[in-house]
Amino acid sequence: DATASIGSGATPALFVDNAPTWVQGNDNNDNITYTTYTHTLNGNFSGSTKVVKLGGGKLALTGSAQNHSGATEVWYGTLATNASMPNSHIWLNRHTKLESDGGNFAKGVEMFYGAELHVGSADKAGSVTISDLNLGFGSRVCLDLFADGLKADALNTSNITVEKKNWSNGPQYSTPVFAFTPHYAAGQTTLPEGDYVLGSAGKVTGNLADVVVEGLNGQKATLAVKDGKLVLTVSGQRSATEIVWTGANGNAWDINETANFAIRSTG
Repeated sequence: DATASIGSGATPALFVDNAPTWVQGNDNNDNITYTTYTHTLNGNFSGSTKVVKLGGGKLALTGSAQNHSGATEVWYGTLATNASMPNSHIWLNRHTKLESDGGNFAKGVEMFYGAELHVGSADKAGSVTISDLNLGFGSRVCLDLFADGLKADALNTSNITVEKKNWSNGPQYSTPVFAFTPHYAAGQTTLPEGDYVLGSAGKVTGNLADVVVEGLNGQKATLAVKDGKLVLTVSGQRSATEIVWTGANGNAWDINETANFAIRSTG
């Protein structure tokens, strides 16, 4: 772990941070330990500085405003900031992470496969504001839902782009994912049914119905924009469905390809 300060008026062309992780193993493969280190940077950049985050650890930008106009690129690990960033576009490489509670990213955020946006903290609802949120296929928006008052972390954005791929042999996800962490009422294992407002939303490019929803313990849920609000509607448990082989279109057992499976009729 390390802490440093940005000198007043510092405008380097490029700032690179390489916060590390430490993976330790031994002759017992079930006993592997992971240590993640944090580099905390106080103050703020300005001018045309470009910020690049390397290493598997975390870079925490603590200033209330980061005014640099160069890109902020996360190639590996985590960027944590609650700052206002009016001039810098944030780019998240595959399997990286952006953590923010109160951040305002006026030049947008672009996310690739496995990249995660974490809003707020586990104990209370937080918020983030993003002008243009480009959700590449397999990217993940991670939000908390609270049974008390049907509250949720808020993602406020003017434009959302949902990317969808059509393929037979690609990775697990062909569309973005909204991954929810439910906070149930005492003694409960499901959330109250109803509308959870996830923030505000303007234009949507692509189809929100394509987004995969995870983490709700089998409860049904749909994403939609209603009156300028991004809303998750949670309802009851999903019913069990029996899928049967029909062979109607040949003998190919190729799931998600040939239409040789059907839902068993209960009529």
